[in-house]
Amino acid sequence: MSRYAWSDYVNDGDGGRQETASVLEAAKEWKKQCLKGNGSMFFEGRRIWTPQNFEILRKRYNEAPDTSEEDFMEKLEGQLRPLHETNQDDVIILMAEILWFMFLPQSYGEKDRENKNRGDINVKTRKEYIHKILNWANIQNLEHVNRLIDKSYKNYIANLAPGYNLNRWDESTYAIRLLHKLKNMGENIDSLLDDHIKLAAFCDRLAAEAKPQFRHVILYLLFPDERERIFSRGKRELIVKEWKKNPGKMTLSEMDAKIAEIRKELKGNAEIKKWQRDERQEDLDFYQPWIRAKWDSEYAEEHKTEETGTNTEASRPGPVPSESITGYFVIRDPNKLASTYLLRFGNHDMWKVGWAHNAEKRCADINKHIPHELLDELPDLRGCCWTLHKIKRRANARSAQRLEQAILGELKDKGWTTDTERAKCTEDEILEIWREKVKEHAMT
Repeated sequence: MSRYAWSDYVNDGDGGRQETASVLEAAKEWKKQCLKGNGSMFFEGRRIWTPQNFEILRKRYNEAPDTSEEDFMEKLEGQLRPLHETNQDDVIILMAEILWFMFLPQSYGEKDRENKNRGDINVKTRKEYIHKILNWANIQNLEHVNRLIDKSYKNYIANLAPGYNLNRWDESTYAIRLLHKLKNMGENIDSLLDDHIKLAAFCDRLAAEAKPQFRHVILYLLFPDERERIFSRGKRELIVKEWKKNPGKMTLSEMDAKIAEIRKELKGNAEIKKWQRDERQEDLDFYQPWIRAKWDSEYAEEHKTEETGTNTEASRPGPVPSESITGYFVIRDPNKLASTYLLRFGNHDMWKVGWAHNAEKRCADINKHIPHELLDELPDLRGCCWTLHKIKRRANARSAQRLEQAILGELKDKGWTTDTERAKCTEDEILEIWREKVKEHAMT
């Protein structure tokens, strides 16, 4: 259903498309080795995921909470390190592998390594956590563990809400309880691991009022073709409320079903289909900008363009061209032909520089608004509109954007720009800059 993942932090020529293959392959192997079997992700041939090890872990961790003011890892060390003295290292390894899996969906690769995903912890820190836990079991050779971590944490799945990490004890105790119950099912576990609806019902019986995000994590990682990569209950509710008016109180499974219905409806929506790259409906994702702005009002407000009423400073660097949202955003594709344009408002010395894939349509859209800089001249503005004064075709959106920014930068240096990326100067003055920058950027 959503093996495809959109990321605002990725701009690789495919419009924010983020690969998920390494994460989902790791989850598939985990299901085989650890859930259906009793093996280990870190150490081949070792029996780690056994009901007996879970029973010990549950008693040491779930049933003996540390209520001190220490941080999570310090508490965990006090609970698990003593197991090494009683030759129960497999239980320590089990906890390391559980945390590895819990961290799996928020992984991201080199392009996102600056940790821009709010609430997530970076790959380096997660690796340090796992190393530290394994050290309590006196594990020395971590070569295979490091290869697995680097490979499985290469791609990005989702920006989990801060609560997932801040409430790590609650999330992990739920995960241990759930996984322990699954392991105790013996051969009957297959009936759940092959049916996402049955597994969801099983998860919900243990979730109680806490509504842990791990419930959504395990369902998505095991069933990426049937489940969404939306782990926040609040965001899931926003999506349902946008397309299912007055849905009323819903169980988690009822919310799942409604989101599935919404996805089906969006696949048949002509407007949404228009903006899918190559009309690849299997790539539809609720975090694509042209969909997200429908259900996430904060996101829509943050990404409004000038034409929807939000001023932007002329001094800011232009955004790297990427696909955006119809209705709120200008639709932009970094690889399509584009143009840099110069608009004039009537016969006034008011100019606007910009770029678009379709400059004529862009001009028509902008004509819905009167420049606020000329409101004092309102009686003289009747019949005035923006017209295309100059247009320069470019090979792609990035090239058009670079030329736009060069012109705006020169206008700003001369003190001719307003607070909305428009300029007030004579025709001769702006045309001189236009010709100069077009010549400079002839080969870019």
